[in-house]
Amino acid sequence: MKNILILLIISSYSLFSDEIYRPNSVTYNETSETYIVSSLGKADGVTKYGLISDAVLDPNLMGYIYAYNQMDNTFTKIFYADDDNKRMVIKNDNLYICGIDRIIEIDISGQNKKSKLLKTNKNQRKKRIGKKTKLKISGLFHSNNNKLFTIDNNGYLLEYNSNKGMFKKYKDIKLNIKKIHDACYLKKENMIIISTMDKENPLYFYDLKNDQYNKIPFERIDIGRIYGITSDDKGNIYMSGWDNGKIFKYNISNNELTVVSEDHKGPALLFYNKIKEELVVPNMYDNSISILKL
Repeated sequence: MKNILILLIISSYSLFSDEIYRPNSVTYNETSETYIVSSLGKADGVTKYGLISDAVLDPNLMGYIYAYNQMDNTFTKIFYADDDNKRMVIKNDNLYICGIDRIIEIDISGQNKKSKLLKTNKNQRKKRIGKKTKLKISGLFHSNNNKLFTIDNNGYLLEYNSNKGMFKKYKDIKLNIKKIHDACYLKKENMIIISTMDKENPLYFYDLKNDQYNKIPFERIDIGRIYGITSDDKGNIYMSGWDNGKIFKYNISNNELTVVSEDHKGPALLFYNKIKEELVVPNMYDNSISILKL
């Protein structure tokens, strides 16, 4: 079936903050009813496509995690995590943050914001020292059994073992996918959707039932590189177009591709709030968060 591209106009509003620089990912704390926002930090020398080689980072505004309260429209700095924090997930009063080469766990049940590194294997700390062997990971998501998964740069799906406090290979299956950047889970289909920064092959699916994966073709439609993806419970995948500033909705069942929003500046890692049925878009290059009512 050919892809169908539709432009859909939906209601939205944007939040701007003088504190948050380059917001990158969002999640939602159901207990406190607040959004949690991560930032990459302020930098002089940022171009449309990211940091240039001589960019200067402000250490006072680098890698902080903020809580956003919709009731009074305020952002509160809650934790310093990393200068390159990516996807975030909340599970059992713990906030899990996916960095470049590690997972950070933060207890958000009370005032204690102590963090710890979650090892992917016994030698990870040694591997992080050497550039050639440094482990890189992408994406962080729940599966149907509510377990945490991520993907390393060798193409292996890693499952988090809470008893041992570390990630291990889900199965000894290597994904031959280039430039993996994010991933999400489709509950009904029992599939993992993987996005890449490869313009030619931006999206893949991994069938957990049959342990098979393949690319999702977008015939005659150039959606560009996909920075982040998320999903709802209706089989829809939401994608942020890094090259065109568009937010796409893709239904894997009928192959329908919809543009739900446009003119975003550096749309990053998307988050779908299933409770409020709204899509949250961190816009990296105008320091804003867009909330789309779907």
